[in-house]
Amino acid sequence: MDQVESNLEQKIRTIEYSFSTYSTTKSFQSVINKSLDHSSYRDVKDVNTELSYISVMGIENTDYGLVNLKRNWEITDGSLKQVSKTKKKALLQLMTKSNAQLFWRVHNNGIQMLVSLPFFESERKALGTADIKKSTIENIISDKNASYLGIISADDHVLFQNKDLINASLRKKLQTNLQNNANGRIQDTAGNVYVYSQSSYNNWIYVTRLDHSQVVAQVSTLAIALMIISLLMLVMLYAVAYLIADHSTKPIREIRDHLAVPATTTATTKEEIGQILGGIDKIVSENEILNRTIDYQKPELENLFILNLYRDYVPEEEIPKRLKQFGYTQITSKQFVTILIQIDDYGNHTFNANDILLMAIENIVATLIPAPQRFKPVLVNKDTQATTLFFAAADNPKKEVLQYCNQIQQAAFKYLKIKISLGISNLYTDLKDSKNSVDNAKEALHFRINLGEESIIFYDEIAAGLNQAAIIKYPQSKQEMMDAIRAGDKAAIEELFPKVVHEIFVENTNPLSLKTSILRLVGDIIQLGQLLGLNFELSHDIRYIYYNVITIDNQNQLTQMLYTSLVDPIVNRTSDRNNNDLQSLSDQIIQIVRTRYDEDISLDIIADELHYNANYLSSVFKKEFGTNFSDYLQNYRIEISKKWLVETGMTVKDISNKLCYNNSQNFIRFFKKHEGITPGAYRHRYKLS
Repeated sequence: MDQVESNLEQKIRTIEYSFSTYSTTKSFQSVINKSLDHSSYRDVKDVNTELSYISVMGIENTDYGLVNLKRNWEITDGSLKQVSKTKKKALLQLMTKSNAQLFWRVHNNGIQMLVSLPFFESERKALGTADIKKSTIENIISDKNASYLGIISADDHVLFQNKDLINASLRKKLQTNLQNNANGRIQDTAGNVYVYSQSSYNNWIYVTRLDHSQVVAQVSTLAIALMIISLLMLVMLYAVAYLIADHSTKPIREIRDHLAVPATTTATTKEEIGQILGGIDKIVSENEILNRTIDYQKPELENLFILNLYRDYVPEEEIPKRLKQFGYTQITSKQFVTILIQIDDYGNHTFNANDILLMAIENIVATLIPAPQRFKPVLVNKDTQATTLFFAAADNPKKEVLQYCNQIQQAAFKYLKIKISLGISNLYTDLKDSKNSVDNAKEALHFRINLGEESIIFYDEIAAGLNQAAIIKYPQSKQEMMDAIRAGDKAAIEELFPKVVHEIFVENTNPLSLKTSILRLVGDIIQLGQLLGLNFELSHDIRYIYYNVITIDNQNQLTQMLYTSLVDPIVNRTSDRNNNDLQSLSDQIIQIVRTRYDEDISLDIIADELHYNANYLSSVFKKEFGTNFSDYLQNYRIEISKKWLVETGMTVKDISNKLCYNNSQNFIRFFKKHEGITPGAYRHRYKLS
């Protein structure tokens, strides 16, 4: 059953990965925004080409399609069709109910796999479909005629069974057992045993049944096998005991034989000579075995020596001896340079293929760089491949090293379809400095975060920047973004967050200051989420986020990871109270204006009191009231002045001073512009008698 589960889910993962990869391409983004008709032959052909590729990578004898919910068309069986309103409504309801990227429908002839696209975007515009026939699933499982297999989905629907044995009672028992134990077995009243397990990938429940007769037969076979094994173990126990006893008494027997009185002196001499010759033969034989073992293990020993050299674990006096042992006899009076290689983009490969790809890169390096000019390429860790090259002491090898690096980079892309970056250490003449050279090459590789993918970076070119103080520069627009997060303004965050990250990359050219600034941003966002009282399930992912900030050296990947793993969860938790927060914030501003109109107030002062960014408060206020803050304040003060002119005997100058105008003339000009007449004329016209 485990093999069936592994085979089927591996193929499903392949289909899901293929659709998600396709959704990130420019061709998908282009066609998904088009309304296709009978004249769109080229677009339909391009989609069919992608579906054919997915078919090759996925499950055979399966129909693949693409449904555009935005433009109401679908391409299945190689042809373009229009999506009916009924079908679109049903699919949208299914997507809303599923609330997942991948979900399933059961039909008479099998099951349909639906993948929401684009895979890495929140807006679902399309669906990738795969109609998997029941006969196809039966071909994937082994021994289909002799066994029973059923598959139940996470929402308790029967996706597949090759015999109609799953009923409501069995499903209820399975759900009850799974709440207490992930995997196990159930026995019915007839003695039939149902063995089940739940997949960690999609929470499917795989069920197989052993009939009562099969159980009895297996138990009987097991009992006989146990009896036979027990007898064999007894025999082996006696044999081992005899051999141990014989071996233990052998020295005693040899001493006894030596102490026995020989018949003649000649016999004693011959015996001693024979023992000496036998001992010599034994030593020679063991030495030959040892030499063969060393020759067999020589590649592993060479790997270990080079790794220890990079880690500074080899004593200086041991280095010449080991170089001679592994055939590096022509490197005296040489200068050395170490190259480190890391993968930037895995192309169509998954991260799980990392070890295989690095081994392939080793072979490329070994092929392109002649063996007399290098050490054996080795993996220094799970992410990095290292090679040390040697050159004549009088040479300037930088041009030759650059040529090798370009060849390695081009071969990796051509044959493996991956992108790599290379860090090159400074030149050194003493192999005892190999660890420093590796550290230098690592420092050079860190500059990928500034230079981008497929970089070739020499340590001596970036050393000057490393010696400068790492001054951390933090973007001014950060506070505006944080205020948008507090208010759950998703549209503003989607615009501001990439801008803030980009500013950090632009202003911090030193990798240390860049990483420190990003870590500070992450800490501020996490702290904001906690201050907002959001007990979201992010705490177990915080270590993962910090680890990725340190290890990812690609701006786009880093931005996407932070938004998906950190910002988006916080925004989703606060978006439902967005409107209430904005209204409350605007009400606070209005309250301040109405109670403190006779004070020297401004939006900057209010922003400090409410702990918000002034620009953000301005945008919120204008969104709520359709006017900017200063105009609202001036208009409100004019209304107050009109009331005072009519109801009190205050002079125009007193009113002007009390409403914080610089002088009475400014007040008079503004009043006339607003009301069309001067304050005195207004009082004369509306003064109560």
